[in-house]
Amino acid sequence: MSITCTVTTPERLVYEGKADLIVVPASDGELGILPRHAPLMALLGTGEMRIKKAAGSTDSVFIRGGFVQVVHDQVNVLATDAELAGQIDPSAAQAEVEKVAAVPAGTRRSIEERAQSNERLRAAKIKARLARGKAGA
Repeated sequence: MSITCTVTTPERLVYEGKADLIVVPASDGELGILPRHAPLMALLGTGEMRIKKAAGSTDSVFIRGGFVQVVHDQVNVLATDAELAGQIDPSAAQAEVEKVAAVPAGTRRSIEERAQSNERLRAAKIKARLARGKAGA
């Protein structure tokens, strides 16, 4: 028994396929989804979505924000931003990390601005890690 999975953003369909196990980065930690999972809606955070297939291979998808819906062995991920790890350019991802990290800390920034900056840096680092991992595979 398997699960049908789709990952979409407002711009495009990122992934569609069957899986034995799906792990998504929920807003409060990772969420594992197996066949016959109870119906569910959850808020997504930023991180790596792992899609384990019957053949034993695993696809990784960078996810930033959105929602996941599970119903009748169908997992629908509606992400703000998503990209297959194998399609992330490692040099562009590393350049993004350096660009975000280079923003001056500024003493008059609000707590919210610092939190947003930290989240952008965290997301850029995750994306770069996924790109490096898939480039070496």
